[in-house]
Amino acid sequence: MIYSLCNLRKLIVELRQFEQRFKKEWNLSLNEAVVLCQTSQGMNEPTKLASQMEISPSRLSRILQTLQQRGLLNRSVIPLDRRGVIIELTSDGIAVVEQLHCSSIALPSHIDQILTHMNTGAKAGL
Repeated sequence: MIYSLCNLRKLIVELRQFEQRFKKEWNLSLNEAVVLCQTSQGMNEPTKLASQMEISPSRLSRILQTLQQRGLLNRSVIPLDRRGVIIELTSDGIAVVEQLHCSSIALPSHIDQILTHMNTGAKAGL
């Protein structure tokens, strides 16, 4: 499917506005929220998490540091491999993830339409 450049630009603007509203409401960036959600689903190795999120390990390290300072997760050294680190949510981090899953933040119309189209295509096996 080919989108016009004007529609793509509108989508980019709406995504940026959505992220600003999200940050204002939750005091979290989208990347911070994704880290919390992925960690809650068992993704506890920073290297794999950075790869999955398609961000650099140094960017992820800064995100983890921020979340750790806010008391939402802990990082600890893997006992058998002192070079490795695992991350885990604190009780406050678990509470934030539970609240995020119950959130009803409205998506901008273009984003909602694209996600609906993607989900319809996935269900149809496209």
